[in-house]
Amino acid sequence: MISFNAKKQLIGFLSEDIGKGDITSALLPKKKINARIISRETAVVAGVNHAREIFKLKGCSVIIAKKDG
Repeated sequence: MISFNAKKQLIGFLSEDIGKGDITSALLPKKKINARIISRETAVVAGVNHAREIFKLKGCSVIIAKKDG
């Protein structure tokens, strides 16, 4: 779980990026998708909780397979 201040900052980032909307995104049909983020090499994962929160803020369900570190 992330702090209240971090969540507030993420909301601000999304608001900045989205603004009044993106016309190209608005043209796409609303449909359910599944996605995976896969590393081709051994890596250290960071920011998992923040990524989860961003997806949740956008109404997505998230399953995290790896923890930070």
